[in-house]
Amino acid sequence: MKRGVVSPVFTYIFVLIAGGIILWFFTSFAFQQLNLGNKLSSIEISKTLDDNLDAFAISKNSDKDINFGMDLNLLINNLVCGTLSSDDGNNLRTNKVIFSPKSLKGDSIKTWTLSWKYPFHVTNFFYLSNENSFYYIVHDGNSEEYVKNKFFSDSSKYKIPSRFKVRRINKNDVNNDRISNLLNQYSFVKLIYFTTPNNLASNDRLKIIEIKEDSNLVKFHNENKEEILLSDEHMLGAIFSEDYKSFRCGFDDSVDKLKSLSKLYLEKQSKLKSKGLTCNYNIVNSNLNYFIDTNPDKNNFEIYKGNRNNLIINNNDLEGVDNCASLF
Repeated sequence: MKRGVVSPVFTYIFVLIAGGIILWFFTSFAFQQLNLGNKLSSIEISKTLDDNLDAFAISKNSDKDINFGMDLNLLINNLVCGTLSSDDGNNLRTNKVIFSPKSLKGDSIKTWTLSWKYPFHVTNFFYLSNENSFYYIVHDGNSEEYVKNKFFSDSSKYKIPSRFKVRRINKNDVNNDRISNLLNQYSFVKLIYFTTPNNLASNDRLKIIEIKEDSNLVKFHNENKEEILLSDEHMLGAIFSEDYKSFRCGFDDSVDKLKSLSKLYLEKQSKLKSKGLTCNYNIVNSNLNYFIDTNPDKNNFEIYKGNRNNLIINNNDLEGVDNCASLF
């Protein structure tokens, strides 16, 4: 072979290698773009849900279905509190107080919102569910009327929307066969007792809580944890939450928002005084500072609730006073 002349065999080998490298590059690039597209779609899905909840929050008490037009698995406060995501997607931070199962599969979700006032409007609570979730509110003869009037009466603010699969049942009608059938039909099953729970066969998929309405406490039997219920809105939060951790996520977030709003009202009274108002805000300020400095728990619950009631009275007392204005 003459010097400077490349054999056709080597040419072919070179072409094959170069072509393989180019094909690998474009294939790899395509998969990278596809993966990026999936992540963007996940973020877009989470953003769509967050935007829908924003628009939904205008109402103080409303419910609706949000349809995504495709099957997906939404993850709510799954690994990190205060986040929305879908499978293999990036977490999207949300400022919503959400009580829900951690995983909501399907092409739509059921949503319900209630305004939380303590005593001023703090935020909206969002309760989420889907077709694959089922709830039994269990009562006995003593708690039957309370359950009916609170959650199933048309005149109740806290009537659970019919679109949610929440049913009431007498404790005597709860048995292992009934629960086993539910677990075969639904991916998420929860029993909410307003009486002493039944002695049922253990099952990790079955969630059980016991609400002690007379003491404002809820016990999460799966984790053997007990927590206070600051309001009826929090009681509903305990009903719809996946577990103790999910409930505490929404509970702590709501308390943080109460602290933030209390600070804003303190700033408001400072601005009112700077405009020449001469009324005495000292007592109201003391009430607001208590919320800012105190985290509610079982030991201080009655004092915490009393502070809320006193704040209402003290704020109302400012109305009608000359050269004065209430804060809310």
